[in-house]
Amino acid sequence: MKRSKIALALTVSVSMLSLTACNDDDDSPASNQKQTYVSESTYSEDTLTTAASIKVMTYNMENVQGQTAKATALVMFPKVAPPTDGYRVVVWEHGTVGVGDSCAPSNNMIHPRFKILADSLLAAGYVVVAPDYEGLGTPGIHPYLNLSSAAKSALSAVQAAKDHYGKQLNGAWMSVGQSQGGHASLATAEYANTDATYKGAVAGAPASSLGKIILEVAPAALADIEARETAANVPLAYRTSVDTYATLLAYAALTGVGIKAYEPRFSYQDIFQSRAKSLAEFAEGSTGDNGLCLDNDNDPSLSLINKFKDDIIQFMTANPDKKVM
Repeated sequence: MKRSKIALALTVSVSMLSLTACNDDDDSPASNQKQTYVSESTYSEDTLTTAASIKVMTYNMENVQGQTAKATALVMFPKVAPPTDGYRVVVWEHGTVGVGDSCAPSNNMIHPRFKILADSLLAAGYVVVAPDYEGLGTPGIHPYLNLSSAAKSALSAVQAAKDHYGKQLNGAWMSVGQSQGGHASLATAEYANTDATYKGAVAGAPASSLGKIILEVAPAALADIEARETAANVPLAYRTSVDTYATLLAYAALTGVGIKAYEPRFSYQDIFQSRAKSLAEFAEGSTGDNGLCLDNDNDPSLSLINKFKDDIIQFMTANPDKKVM
């Protein structure tokens, strides 16, 4: 696949995401539905020794179509006794997992890196609220990297927790996120700017400048890495250059599918060359709810990254004179 195709994929995506944010004149919390909290159930996929309880909370939020939709979030309470004025809340906004419902964090074991953070926060006496995001774990396409959707997923989750837990919570809260979640944490800060109980954001490696990364940073970096790997006769299956390019293709597919959540006629397949069109469709699946996850530890063959990686390896094996990007 040519570099220009991937650049187009992400440039179009970023442009549409920016327009979506600019066209929304209301940066105030959007969770003004009559009932935000819906229900909760026990989370049974994993445990934390520092957690008194972990629940899957279902709540209402405003989706990218301006309609009320259900969303889910993990709610973790610490074993630490509550302060006299109630627990403070930290919202965790997760990194890229995919757009299929099976990818939702509440449907999986707790990610090892998040487990470290969650344990630390719980041990310090914070309640952790971790939204799955719109369309992850609930019907509808997940609008990947959509600013307003990410923000409203967090704002409505917090409002639902406050509505349900009442005086157990102090009201003060902040957001923390990594990668896609870093992008979401910054979005939350923008949309929570009139909420006096919101105290700030931490954003680790927020998704940004994707066009520059694809057009300038990635080609130079991958060319250097590939040259060294070729000189060292590193097998294609073990090359960082192949893994990285496959990951970029997977991100492009997820971004394109995410646009369909608010632009249903958008044909993300057109940003890929013919060889990769069918691979990109694995991100969406047959319904938009059953796409492959970015990674799959249980079955690597069902990893979106590996679908692209296997194809890159096949192509380069048949065309040894070609470069990865």
